[in-house]
Amino acid sequence: MDGIHPFIALCMGICLIVLCFILFEEKCIKVVAQAIVGCLVIYCINQIVPQYAIGINAVSIACGGLLGVPGVTLLYILNSLV
Repeated sequence: MDGIHPFIALCMGICLIVLCFILFEEKCIKVVAQAIVGCLVIYCINQIVPQYAIGINAVSIACGGLLGVPGVTLLYILNSLV
């Protein structure tokens, strides 16, 4: 019985993601495009200035996707302060 609960949660999560894409298609496409651009910007800056490198992970992708290039700039500012 324990193995069924994660499967049900996974199915509900997938259905919720598909529903969001159907309802908010334009906004989802914009967020995904900004996330891709954000990852590319992080990768390029990491190649140019490796001493201030930021890892490409879920948090940095989400920040780049939701805030765009200013979000990536915020990540580098926070990285230099910490």
